[in-house]
Amino acid sequence: MQRLSIVIIASCLIFATNCFGQAGAAALPFLLISPNAEANGMGETSVALLSNDPIAPMTNPAQLGMQTQMYYFSSGYNHSDWLPVFSNPDLWYRTFAFNAGINLKKQFGITPEISLGFGYSNIYVNEGEFVITGPGPTPLGTFNAHESSDQYTLGLGINYWLRASVGVTFKHINSSLADFEVQGQGRRGVAI
Repeated sequence: MQRLSIVIIASCLIFATNCFGQAGAAALPFLLISPNAEANGMGETSVALLSNDPIAPMTNPAQLGMQTQMYYFSSGYNHSDWLPVFSNPDLWYRTFAFNAGINLKKQFGITPEISLGFGYSNIYVNEGEFVITGPGPTPLGTFNAHESSDQYTLGLGINYWLRASVGVTFKHINSSLADFEVQGQGRRGVAI
């Protein structure tokens, strides 16, 4: 059994060399903002450290696999001013997360200790109210720019000689920077 563990760990290390992080290639930069206060206070280390914060699976979905070994339900909420140096109360950032899971060993006595989890989380960035103008300075209306992302996360954790977890997140992103025809180009400044 010890040989099998060594083969599995070696295989994971070999295959992990071909993995690329998604954070550096985000098309929507609001997704690069760290979603929780705990991670911000620790220099955005939320990916590397095991945490019981319900918002942690937003940056590392494998966290959900470990969290569901200890907790069946968790939720978290964070609301903060975004770029407070500009003193604009319209700029704010909100995150919400709800996680549910089950530990099969604690619930049904199944060995090894395996946990399954499902999580829903939401990011909403309010970017303020803007004035719509035509060729002249006369205001034609206003619009509120915002971006949001709904995340659905699945996590699996195992505790059998070593603790390991995997997770995957599916995201639905909405970016509404200008919900009207932009500069006569026949398209709106919206991406879904």
